[in-house]
Amino acid sequence: MARKGFPVHRQNLILSVEKVIEATGRETKYLLNGTPGRSWFQGFLRRHPKIKQKYAESRVPQVGRSDSGWITSAVFYEDICNHFLPYLKSHNIQKPVIAFVDGHRSHLTKEVNQLRDKIGVILISLLPNTTHIRQPADVSMFRPLKAGWVSEVRNWKFENFPKDVTRSTFGTILKFVFDKLTSEKTIRNGFRKIGLYPFNKNNVDYPQGDFCGNYPEK
Repeated sequence: MARKGFPVHRQNLILSVEKVIEATGRETKYLLNGTPGRSWFQGFLRRHPKIKQKYAESRVPQVGRSDSGWITSAVFYEDICNHFLPYLKSHNIQKPVIAFVDGHRSHLTKEVNQLRDKIGVILISLLPNTTHIRQPADVSMFRPLKAGWVSEVRNWKFENFPKDVTRSTFGTILKFVFDKLTSEKTIRNGFRKIGLYPFNKNNVDYPQGDFCGNYPEK
């Protein structure tokens, strides 16, 4: 999974080890309330020096059908079943297909892995910390959407004073902005600009180097 851009998060590793210990009945002094603690994790890194602990970029809330509004593994699973898979079937798209994702932990569950194997979908994560040049939506859509959102919210508040935007009105305003400022051409241009489709590595804008240690001379 790591070769496809999905690093194993610390919590995923600890939970997996906890399940193995519980299933095998093994005892260890490093358990903390039945769970491997900090001492175990530090020892694990010392025993496996090739494994490095890295920190991903901070996440921002995403609109979803969860109670909190954050993307969850259940929401991601439902999106595949209820939207992505029916789209593949209705357009007679040959499998296997590649789906590029941002590597969020909601993409890493056992249920999602079993589903993608069953339906012939290969998930590949885009490089972390490079959303400004490697994610289609960031490159072609988010800037005009953010500007359009600010403008439309200002208009909505003026017309509906003294009301404020709430959960019940958020979706309607966002849909209006989305329909107004996005198009199939805009979305396709995002994939073209980052070199994903049509595939062209020379399309990628590398303002800070090529991520392989080769930086432009000053």
